Amino acid sequence: MKVAVPTVSRQLSKPPLAEFEIWTHHLNEIEPTKFTVFRDGEHEPPLSVSAERWAGPFTGRPELIAELLPILTSELAGKSLKTVRSAQTALRSWWRLLDSVEKEGAATIRSARDFTDLHRQRAFDTGMPSGLFTWFINRLINPTRAALRALGNTEIKHLHWIGPERETGRMVKNALPEVEVVDPIRMALKHGWFAALHRWERTEALMLLGRPRTSLEAGFSEEARLDEVGRSRDESRREEEARLLKQYEQYSRASQRINGRVPCSKLEAKAGLTENEYVKAGYNLMEMQRGFYPDGDDIRMAFMLCLAATGWNPQTLLDLDATKSEEFIVEHPRNDPNDKKGHQYLMKAQSENEDDSFAEVDEEDTVYSMGGWKERAKHEVYTEGLKKSRASAPVIVLTLIERTAALREKLRGDLTVLTAHYQERKSQGGGLKELQKAHKEIVQLQKRLRSPWLYFALGSVQSLNEENFDASSKGRWLRHLITSINAVRPIDRQVPYIVATDFRKIFGNYWYRMSHGNILHVQKALGHAAVRTTQGYLQNNVVQNQNNKNWSTFLQHFWEAVETGSVDPTVLAKLCNDGNMSAGELGLLVDYRALERSRIGVPCLDPHNPPRDLDPTFVPDGESKCVAQRCTLCQSNAVLAPDSWPGLCMRIAELRHLQEKLPMEVFSTVGSFGIELQNTERALLAFPDQPVEKHIELWVQRIADGEHVPPEFI
Repeated sequence: MKVAVPTVSRQLSKPPLAEFEIWTHHLNEIEPTKFTVFRDGEHEPPLSVSAERWAGPFTGRPELIAELLPILTSELAGKSLKTVRSAQTALRSWWRLLDSVEKEGAATIRSARDFTDLHRQRAFDTGMPSGLFTWFINRLINPTRAALRALGNTEIKHLHWIGPERETGRMVKNALPEVEVVDPIRMALKHGWFAALHRWERTEALMLLGRPRTSLEAGFSEEARLDEVGRSRDESRREEEARLLKQYEQYSRASQRINGRVPCSKLEAKAGLTENEYVKAGYNLMEMQRGFYPDGDDIRMAFMLCLAATGWNPQTLLDLDATKSEEFIVEHPRNDPNDKKGHQYLMKAQSENEDDSFAEVDEEDTVYSMGGWKERAKHEVYTEGLKKSRASAPVIVLTLIERTAALREKLRGDLTVLTAHYQERKSQGGGLKELQKAHKEIVQLQKRLRSPWLYFALGSVQSLNEENFDASSKGRWLRHLITSINAVRPIDRQVPYIVATDFRKIFGNYWYRMSHGNILHVQKALGHAAVRTTQGYLQNNVVQNQNNKNWSTFLQHFWEAVETGSVDPTVLAKLCNDGNMSAGELGLLVDYRALERSRIGVPCLDPHNPPRDLDPTFVPDGESKCVAQRCTLCQSNAVLAPDSWPGLCMRIAELRHLQEKLPMEVFSTVGSFGIELQNTERALLAFPDQPVEKHIELWVQRIADGEHVPPEFI
């Protein structure tokens, strides 16, 4: 089947398309993407996927893919390669799902008309991600079914399928966990960053001493040094430090051999040693480099920790210019003891001894302010952090810039050489493709030089960018970290999977809660230029999240109640609000509902024995009941219920009618009507969400119109 060339690419010269190919755009390149695998099947991992990450084989479906291809072409032609890859992932998931259903005896799917509720249920049971489910059904299957229906197949109906509520292995879109739930992630990032700091400090100490540290220098307590286990651990530490010192000294010699530059290759690290001598000595280039500079894990720990601490977009952090750190990281005005305005702004406590002066700022209380540029919004955002907090974003960035100074110097030298070569080739009339390639390398090197997120990888100096900041050899870096966290946590305390951009949403959610819903506070915390941006953000990521959560909770408990054959609104409300209802609470509810109600709707514990001060003439006989029914005067038997407020409103209207009719002395003293009115008014304060005043006015009007006659017993 031939696919028409999309309009967006007609101005370019392209080879003809093969069968089951679609033109896609990737950056400035245009290339065809094949879909033949869905016709022929996939029986081994593709070259771009490792065997460990491959989800397994699937059979080919030539009739189905041929039927879907026109809609698929319309949907994907001219889109980015990333979008097309996502579509192929969805198709692979559905192809495997169809195989699993058919293995159990279901009919083979050859057309969009063949899909049934069986396939929808299997998608739910297997935890198919909602995005893959919705895209395949709404963007491919339903349009294809509509096309078949237009051709005369009127029996084919639209599939009104709603995607799964939850995805296996990650959260539903916009279903954000609370800050407390993801605290283990933040703590793991913090521990990882501190481990890197400890490693670099240990390297500096070993190089300065020229020997392993003593027990005291390493921080071992006197008790640990005397304990047998402690002595064993200390001895192991000494041996490890001796081994590491040997590595670091070799790296230092190698650096001196190349005039102080950073050794990047194994050849440079040998420093004149033969291959046999190098291997026999146990030298390892990666271990040498990790003692002085960050590796891929270190830099991602720092980057993710900054995302969690600032709530910034990843791109804003990536765009920081390390060559201008003195411009975007400065000491906050509160650090100036003469700047009273700055102190007042940050609520700096005044000196206890001097009312009109501010306390001197201790060096450890110094606050850094860090600014970033949001390219899309065209404005700056800011964050703050204490100088003494090694996990604050400004301190992390400054630490990395200082730590990677030698790496940046190496890049600067490489840039000088590459620029000179480019200028030379340009003056010599080099070919266009050659010059374009060299210019692209220069631009990439300049961008890397500005990045504060430099690290060693694959024998070269790399930097984080929009494509690799959450990537690793094992897939998504953050997902792998969460998996390692969950491996040591109980099954009922698993941490939900999130992506790097969720840190910003969680940050906004946190400040929304802390400010009690103050939208201006959230706007400042997230750095939005316009309040309407914050309004839309909160609706999409906080309010909608809470609404979805409430609705999902209600449906879960409602259907569980339906299955038991009894839907109790009170029990349902309790479960939705608190998550559970104990047997004791259920027993109290049953007892409460068994109580007899007075005429004003107040439950009575013992209507056959009213207090004597309320009805002195009443004679208990086991059958007669309270006649007075002035419940707000009855402390021993009356029980205020959630649905008692309408009757209390009626009684307020009755008492106010009596107040107007009776002399003040009689109303206040005889029969305790004044006390009853006060008690009833106080009781109604327990119902702030009910239309109490309107209900009272209703009863007042009924009394005035003669529709209701208040009892005048005393």
